[in-house]
Amino acid sequence: MAGKFASRNPFRHATLKRYAEQAYPMKLLQAPSDTSNSIAANADFFAACYNTSGALTICPVEHSKWVRTDSGPLISVSGSAISDFQWSPWANNVIATASLDSVVKVWKIPEKGLTENLSTPEAKIGSLGDDLHALRWHPSASSVIATGAKLGAALIDVEKAVAKSTFTREGVNKNILSVAWNYDGSLLAALGKDSTISVFDPRDEKSVLGGQALSKIKKPHHCLFIGKDDKGRLLLLGQDSRHSPMMELYDVKKLSTPLSSTPLNSSSGFTLPVYDEDAQELFIAIRGSSMISIFDCCDLKSGITQIHQSATEEPTRGLALIGKAGLKYKDGEVNRILNLGPSSIGTYGVIVPRKEKAFHSDLFPHSPGPDAAQTAEEYFARK
Repeated sequence: MAGKFASRNPFRHATLKRYAEQAYPMKLLQAPSDTSNSIAANADFFAACYNTSGALTICPVEHSKWVRTDSGPLISVSGSAISDFQWSPWANNVIATASLDSVVKVWKIPEKGLTENLSTPEAKIGSLGDDLHALRWHPSASSVIATGAKLGAALIDVEKAVAKSTFTREGVNKNILSVAWNYDGSLLAALGKDSTISVFDPRDEKSVLGGQALSKIKKPHHCLFIGKDDKGRLLLLGQDSRHSPMMELYDVKKLSTPLSSTPLNSSSGFTLPVYDEDAQELFIAIRGSSMISIFDCCDLKSGITQIHQSATEEPTRGLALIGKAGLKYKDGEVNRILNLGPSSIGTYGVIVPRKEKAFHSDLFPHSPGPDAAQTAEEYFARK
């Protein structure tokens, strides 16, 4: 799938480097989630489903601070299975969880990490519909979370611990498996179990683009926005009629026909994507395989281009990117991937080779700042 580059992409020579000395051996995951990557990370912590139903283990990203344990401390999220979880973009010690008992909880981790089990959340929001599968923090408004469940999509005001909006309007699909915000948070995408997609501004009743069937994807897994300009492009991942993994790229203004359809792997399995919005790099693994692929998304007019593929030490059950603040930037490390395996979490640096050990500004494009552009109250008031 490698192709010619329309522009000089500074990441075109990126490769994966395994950090064997920074693996995290631990017994994890009774079974991977069918709707999430089963692991999430930022510059300070990573979280992964533990081998007890409804529990998360929280560990420091800095390997020297990690102490091996097979018994916690843990976050006791729910008696039901955890379906999705994501760290807050605004606080590295805040994480939101969704579980199949239709409850979203927001947890605050001590700045130095967990020293004992945690069972009391900072906020709890229930009655979000059966089969609550997905959640995503808003990328520019603080304390706003979108969810996807059997009844449809919903918006949560975390500060007030209430569901502000539940979308039952015409054109917004139900049985949602995945939700995604575009780069500035002006649009929300919802991917349905029936292979339909809706794209809309949650605060505008007239903004729905939805109900379109996906052309070749018969078993949908994920949706995510790619790119920053013109509302971005929408990437959908799943399996075709032969159960082969694939992805399709769409223009949000024309959901009836994909811009491109790309097979991902000859083996069947659940797709596991993670995306770096700053570098516009996409990383994909297939659950159960031992291979991670890197794709360039800088020039979407020419399509999404594979630039590297590398084997992992263990079969992949989940993927996560740590925050940029935790990288070895002088070594040309532009990303770091955590690979969730059956018996350990492996660490892989994404390296762009440079002759000089220094900070190279072209490898680190501008990134969103640490402060939200608006509060939840301002967002819901359409300010």
